[in-house]
Amino acid sequence: MSGTVSVLRSDTEIIISITGQFVFDLHRPFRAAYLHGEHTQKIRFIIDMSHVEYLDSAAIGMLLMMREETGAEDRAIIINNNARGQVGRVLSATKMERFFQIRENVAARAMISVPNAIAIGAHGA
Repeated sequence: MSGTVSVLRSDTEIIISITGQFVFDLHRPFRAAYLHGEHTQKIRFIIDMSHVEYLDSAAIGMLLMMREETGAEDRAIIINNNARGQVGRVLSATKMERFFQIRENVAARAMISVPNAIAIGAHGA
Protein backbone atom coordinates (compact mmCIF):
# COMPACT_ATOMS: atom_id res chain seq x y z
CA MET A 1 0.00 0.00 0.00
CA SER A 2 1.27 3.42 -0.94
CA GLY A 3 0.91 6.66 0.95
CA THR A 4 -0.94 9.90 0.45
CA VAL A 5 0.05 13.51 -0.10
CA SER A 6 -1.98 16.49 1.05
CA VAL A 7 -1.16 20.16 0.69
CA LEU A 8 -1.94 23.38 2.51
CA ARG A 9 -0.97 26.61 0.80
CA SER A 10 -0.79 30.19 1.96
CA ASP A 11 1.04 33.28 0.79
CA THR A 12 4.05 32.39 2.94
CA GLU A 13 4.06 28.59 3.34
CA ILE A 14 3.42 25.41 1.47
CA ILE A 15 2.90 22.48 3.79
CA ILE A 16 3.11 19.05 2.22
CA SER A 17 1.91 16.27 4.53
CA ILE A 18 2.80 12.71 3.66
CA THR A 19 1.25 9.69 5.32
CA GLY A 20 1.92 5.98 4.98
CA GLN A 21 4.70 4.88 2.66
CA PHE A 22 6.73 7.58 0.94
CA VAL A 23 7.79 5.67 -2.17
CA PHE A 24 8.01 6.21 -5.94
CA ASP A 25 4.22 5.85 -6.31
CA LEU A 26 3.93 9.32 -4.77
CA HIS A 27 6.20 10.97 -7.32
CA ARG A 28 3.44 12.70 -9.30
CA PRO A 29 1.31 13.95 -6.40
CA PHE A 30 4.39 15.04 -4.44
CA ARG A 31 5.82 16.94 -7.39
CA ALA A 32 2.45 18.53 -8.16
CA ALA A 33 2.23 19.67 -4.54
CA TYR A 34 5.38 21.78 -4.69
CA LEU A 35 5.28 22.89 -8.33
CA HIS A 36 1.69 24.16 -8.29
CA GLY A 37 1.69 27.92 -8.80
CA GLU A 38 4.56 30.37 -8.69
CA HIS A 39 6.89 30.58 -5.73
CA THR A 40 8.51 33.68 -4.37
CA GLN A 41 11.60 33.83 -2.23
CA LYS A 42 9.31 34.29 0.78
CA ILE A 43 7.65 30.87 0.49
CA ARG A 44 8.70 28.35 3.12
CA PHE A 45 8.26 24.66 2.39
CA ILE A 46 7.36 22.34 5.24
CA ILE A 47 7.40 18.61 4.57
CA ASP A 48 5.39 16.99 7.35
CA MET A 49 6.63 13.41 7.54
CA SER A 50 5.39 12.80 11.05
CA HIS A 51 3.02 10.12 9.75
CA VAL A 52 5.38 8.42 7.31
CA GLU A 53 5.87 4.78 8.17
CA TYR A 54 8.44 3.96 5.50
CA LEU A 55 10.52 5.76 2.89
CA ASP A 56 12.90 4.50 0.26
CA SER A 57 15.66 5.94 -1.92
CA ALA A 58 13.07 7.30 -4.37
CA ALA A 59 11.66 9.46 -1.57
CA ILE A 60 15.12 10.83 -0.81
CA GLY A 61 15.51 11.66 -4.49
CA MET A 62 12.10 13.36 -4.57
CA LEU A 63 13.02 15.53 -1.58
CA LEU A 64 16.29 16.59 -3.20
CA MET A 65 14.56 17.32 -6.52
CA MET A 66 11.97 19.45 -4.69
CA ARG A 67 14.73 21.47 -3.09
CA GLU A 68 16.47 21.96 -6.42
CA GLU A 69 13.38 22.69 -8.53
CA THR A 70 11.97 25.23 -6.06
CA GLY A 71 15.24 26.90 -5.14
CA ALA A 72 14.31 26.37 -1.49
CA GLU A 73 17.83 25.67 -0.26
CA ASP A 74 17.41 27.55 3.00
CA ARG A 75 13.63 27.46 3.27
CA ALA A 76 12.83 23.74 3.38
CA ILE A 77 11.94 22.04 6.63
CA ILE A 78 11.24 18.38 7.26
CA ILE A 79 9.16 17.49 10.29
CA ASN A 80 9.88 13.97 11.44
CA ASN A 81 8.36 12.64 14.62
CA ASN A 82 9.71 9.16 13.98
CA ALA A 83 13.40 9.82 14.61
CA ARG A 84 14.10 6.42 16.13
CA GLY A 85 12.23 4.44 13.51
CA GLN A 86 13.12 3.52 9.96
CA VAL A 87 12.35 7.02 8.67
CA GLY A 88 14.73 8.67 11.11
CA ARG A 89 17.47 6.15 10.35
CA VAL A 90 17.17 6.74 6.60
CA LEU A 91 17.20 10.54 6.99
CA SER A 92 20.25 10.27 9.24
CA ALA A 93 22.11 7.75 7.06
CA THR A 94 21.62 9.92 3.97
CA LYS A 95 22.73 13.05 5.88
CA MET A 96 19.59 14.95 4.91
CA GLU A 97 20.33 17.48 7.65
CA ARG A 98 22.89 18.94 5.24
CA PHE A 99 20.09 19.88 2.86
CA PHE A 100 17.04 20.45 5.07
CA GLN A 101 16.23 21.72 8.51
CA ILE A 102 14.97 18.63 10.30
CA ARG A 103 12.71 19.14 13.27
CA GLU A 104 12.16 16.11 15.45
CA ASN A 105 9.70 15.45 18.22
CA VAL A 106 7.56 18.52 17.62
CA ALA A 107 3.87 18.82 17.08
CA ALA A 108 3.71 19.49 13.34
CA ARG A 109 0.70 21.75 13.47
CA ALA A 110 2.11 23.71 16.42
CA MET A 111 4.83 25.21 14.23
CA ILE A 112 2.61 25.81 11.24
CA SER A 113 0.45 28.87 10.94
CA VAL A 114 -1.42 28.99 7.68
CA PRO A 115 -4.29 31.44 7.66
CA ASN A 116 -6.77 31.01 4.82
CA ALA A 117 -4.95 27.94 3.52
CA ILE A 118 -6.25 25.82 0.69
CA ALA A 119 -6.15 22.05 1.19
CA ILE A 120 -5.55 19.84 -1.80
CA GLY A 121 -5.43 16.05 -1.43
CA ALA A 122 -3.66 13.57 -3.66
CA HIS A 123 -3.14 9.83 -3.47
CA GLY A 124 -0.41 7.65 -4.89
CA ALA A 125 -1.26 5.12 -7.56
